Amino acid sequence: EIAQCLVGSEMCIRDSIRTYDFFIKLNKLIEKYQIPKKYFELELTETMIGGGQGTTRDFVRECKKEGYSVSIDDFGSGYSSLNLLKDLPVDILKIDKGFLDETAESKRSSIIVQQVVEMAKKMKIGTLCEGVETLEQAYFLKDIGCDMAQGYLFSKPMPMKEFETLI
Repeated sequence: EIAQCLVGSEMCIRDSIRTYDFFIKLNKLIEKYQIPKKYFELELTETMIGGGQGTTRDFVRECKKEGYSVSIDDFGSGYSSLNLLKDLPVDILKIDKGFLDETAESKRSSIIVQQVVEMAKKMKIGTLCEGVETLEQAYFLKDIGCDMAQGYLFSKPMPMKEFETLI
């Protein structure tokens, strides 16, 4: 049930994190598949968090207590980004690709990405920029000190078997 939820819809996950036995079920899955918790990241989107920041803050704190890493996906796509940083003890910010798409044409977008990376570093939060499609974008992210990048420049999504062959 929880496994389907983890790969299922945001609504399913949103409902599941509010139940008291979420971590019991998740920990059983982790144990069953022998995945070290440090390699398991719980990813929350800004839209998923929505207005329930108190509940989400408690959930994130419980994740940290349980030994899980927590990230905020699509950071910057919502309207509460800075409040999320202030209130949630997350490990990684995944910067929304919309900002990166505009860095070549927009000085403002470049400044925003650069300042988000700088601010995250000061808060000891890792950064990952989504949607990297060109070498120019990759060099820009490297120059500003972004920790990680993902996107079609590196690889398009692929079936598990193909990925296993690749690695």
